[in-house]
Formats: sequence, structure tokens, C-alpha cells
Amino acid sequence: MASPSGDVNAKKNGHFHFPQHLHTFIQRMRDDESSHDIVFVVENERFPTHRCLMGAASPVLRTMLTNGMKETNERDVVLKEVNVKAWKIVLDYIYTAEMVVADAKEALQVLECVERFQIENLGGVISDYIERELDLTNCSEVLAVADGFNSTKLRAAAMKLIVKNFHQVLYKEGFTLLPFELLLEVINCEKLVVRSELDVFVAVIRWFMRKVTSEVSEEPKDGTVKRANEALARKVLSLFVEYGFVKPSLTESSPLLFRTNEIVESSFNEHFEVEELLDCVDINKLSVDDLRRVSGLSRKLCKEARTTGNIDMTSVWKFSEKTFDKLVELRNSNPNIPIALYDRIPHGRNDVLFTFSHRFHGVQALIGSDAPVEYQLSPEFSDKFCKSKWSLRVYFRGNREENRDKYASCYLQRAAEASAEEEQGTFGLHIFMDFGSTSDEPEPKVYSRSEVENIQKYIDGKWWGYHDLAPSSAFSGKNSVTVGVLLYFKSSDNV
Repeated sequence: MASPSGDVNAKKNGHFHFPQHLHTFIQRMRDDESSHDIVFVVENERFPTHRCLMGAASPVLRTMLTNGMKETNERDVVLKEVNVKAWKIVLDYIYTAEMVVADAKEALQVLECVERFQIENLGGVISDYIERELDLTNCSEVLAVADGFNSTKLRAAAMKLIVKNFHQVLYKEGFTLLPFELLLEVINCEKLVVRSELDVFVAVIRWFMRKVTSEVSEEPKDGTVKRANEALARKVLSLFVEYGFVKPSLTESSPLLFRTNEIVESSFNEHFEVEELLDCVDINKLSVDDLRRVSGLSRKLCKEARTTGNIDMTSVWKFSEKTFDKLVELRNSNPNIPIALYDRIPHGRNDVLFTFSHRFHGVQALIGSDAPVEYQLSPEFSDKFCKSKWSLRVYFRGNREENRDKYASCYLQRAAEASAEEEQGTFGLHIFMDFGSTSDEPEPKVYSRSEVENIQKYIDGKWWGYHDLAPSSAFSGKNSVTVGVLLYFKSSDNV
């Protein structure tokens, strides 16, 4: 007897396997219009299929088509809130046991469709693919989708990436579209990595402003509300750039940084939410410069929202008052608090943080031939994790003969009370010289270096610093300079 053509696998005891023929038969069914007994309509596109096959692939569809619901006796079934591209891919899988997705974004749409209809043997495969393709651009959207469908493994992977790279992710568009509950979870995560508490503030404000500039209810036909919201969004972006929270280059690819063309239906009170989110911002971790910028930006946002968009910003105004009061308190208590800290080191938000700076006046006298060679400052820091005394030594004319009058040098020396065996973990150090700005140079002139080291490396009087922190030419025309250091400590238990 002649064997049928195709992929034939002969087994013992006369058992023959013809997988390709099954695919062929199903494809014939798909191509035979006379055999179709139901049509699914997705985004106005019609997809003729077979009830028995769709029911076998999806328990959700099987229930819909067999339990007496209105779809049971209808030939055309409209599927709402289903992406048509994702539906085509899922349909191909049902009929061919194969599928092709272009990228992680498309795979995410397919996963939503698969989870909604509980297509068997597919959710795990797609989740694994998306996890491999996770990046800073799509991780927020992945988190939202995985959370909605209780995909634990994918959710954990997305959350880990966001928390670890929070200072970058917060500027991605997808981040501003996170649901309130997820944003709150991210901000309160113990492992959140930030450059400073400013990152948390910017994240909250960007999320809130995207929300209020995109929610349009019963928009007039002339588009008045939409134009007002777009104008507000542009003004908000310009304020972020003005206060140094967003680099101008970021505006080129995303002119508004908000989805002003998207109408979002919401059932919750955004003012209550932003108040709860702003309560998460720890103003005690903000420097004087941070507080000044935060308070100023908050006030201007409130003013623009009131005049341009007629939006209630009570919560933001209260936060502005709160930060301003803290600013006054700090300025009165410690005039040497850093004016600015640039190029900050990303660190765990809950890591122990310490900042110290000193402003020197009369710069020209500092670099004169009769000036002292060394200036020694002695900040002290002590807590349950690390008891340390530090010396910040500054050489405005350079510490070495080969650098004399060419570079300013700055070093940090540490003497620990605890023994080397008792101290474990890492610390990050950031030394800077801030020459401020002038009418000719509006941008602050700052020279800084950063490094992360093991704690034990700097026990017993060892040094960390730079011989050439700033060129001598930086002192030209300047009246004062702020020299400072930022340190954060992380015990080995939390590494």
C-alpha cells in the first residue's frame, strides 16, 4: 500500500503519525467559506471561523458560544477592546500552531488578547519572549499589562528593571501612563534607585500633569479644551526644561512628553491621588537647591494650570508651601548646605545619604602666591551602620609640583572608629567644585568626579580624590567657589 505523501513518522506496533496532514486538513477548513459558521468582528474587520475550533482553543469563547448568551445564536460576534493585529496573530496560531510577532510591543498586544480569551499553551511562551525583550522604553507598559493579567514572573521582571533604572525610566512616555496604584508601588519600593529625591518629585509631577492635560470631558466641537490642554502641556514642558528637570534634547523626539491627544476616562479623584503621591517625596532628603527648584516649579505649575487650563492644583500648591518652609528652615540653620549637586550617582533611595559643602569667598586670594597650600574641612557623619570622621582637603593651587597653578586638587580622607572586620559594604562618593554662573556664562560651571568603592578600601587614613579636579582657568573672573562632597552608604546586607 502506498504511503501518503508528507511528513510521516512510523512508530512501533503499527502506529503512524501524520502531523502535517492535520495542518493541511485544518487549513482546508479555513479556506472553505461554506464551512464557516461564525464571524468575529474586530475593529470593523470580519474574521469567518469555526465555532468548534474556536471553542476548543478558548474556554472563554466556548462559554460565550454555548451557554445561552446572546452570542450563542448569532452568526456575527463583535469583540470589543481587542487589537485587530493581535487577533490576527492569535487566529493564525489557532489554525496553524504557528505565529510571528514583529517586536515586544506587538507581543504585548498579543499577550493581552491571549490572557483575555485564555488561549491555551501560549501565554507562557509570549511572556518569556517579552521578558527577553524588556528595555527601558517598554518596561512600564509591560508592568501594567502583566499586573492586569496577574502574570507574576513577567511583572516581577518589569518591576525590577523600572526600580533599578528609575532615574531614566521616569522620562519615558510609558511611565506617565502607569495606573496610580502601580506608580505608588514603584515609588515606595525599598529597592528604588534614584540620583536624588528630585527623581521622585519629577516622576509624580510628570504623571499628574500628563493626566490633567490628557483628560478631556465632553470636549466642545471647536476643540477649545483640547487646545487649552495642549498649550498647558507645552508650558509644563518648558518649565521642566527651565528648572533643569528635563534636558532640551529630550523634547525633540517627544514635543509634549504628554499624550494630549488621548482621552482617558477616569473614575477616581486625581487630586487625592497626587496628594498621596507627593506625600511620598521626602523633603528632608532635598538640598537647598533642590528645594528652591521644587518649590519654584510647583508654584509656576499651579499658576499656569489656573490661567491656561483652569485646573485645580490645590495639592501641588500645598506641597510648594511645604517645600518653601523647609527651604527657609535649612537656609537659616546651615548656610554651607550645597547650592547644587550635579552628575549625581544613582543609589538606593533608602541608602544612608550625607552631603557636605563649604563656600569659599575671595577666590583670587585663594590662588595667590601667599595663599595657604591646604584648606582642611572636617565633616562628621555617624549612624548605626557607619561611624566615620572625614577630612575634605582642598588645594586650590594643586597638591603636586607638576600640577602647581595648573589644577585645583581635592581629596577625601576617612578615619573609621570601627575596625575593618566590622565594616562591610560599599559607599559612593561625589566630589565637586561649583564656580556658579556669571552674566557671560549663565550655565553654572561645575567640575566633579564620582566613584563607588568598598568601605574597607578607605579605612585607616586612606585617600580618595583627584589631583586635577578643576583647571586653574576656572577661577578667572569668579568671586566664590563651593567645594563639597556627597556620600551614600550601603551595607552588605542590602547590596
